[in-house]
Amino acid sequence: MSRSTPIFALGLVFVFAGLAFVAFTLRKPAAAAPGAPAPRKSDQRSLAIEQKNTVKMRIAGGVIAAFGAALVLIS
Repeated sequence: MSRSTPIFALGLVFVFAGLAFVAFTLRKPAAAAPGAPAPRKSDQRSLAIEQKNTVKMRIAGGVIAAFGAALVLIS
């Protein structure tokens, strides 16, 4: 086994983990059913917090994937 094989494998793991983070954030929130009551303020606050966390997760996924790509490139 060459010395760069473990680094290459670790880089691939990080790339796939970063892509999984980004893929997890691509799901859309469920749409309200027609005739459903208007959302409450607590629901709106919850949705706003979830949107902020989604942005953070996408950034984290990109950083993790970039780190993995760097490991693959240096191996």
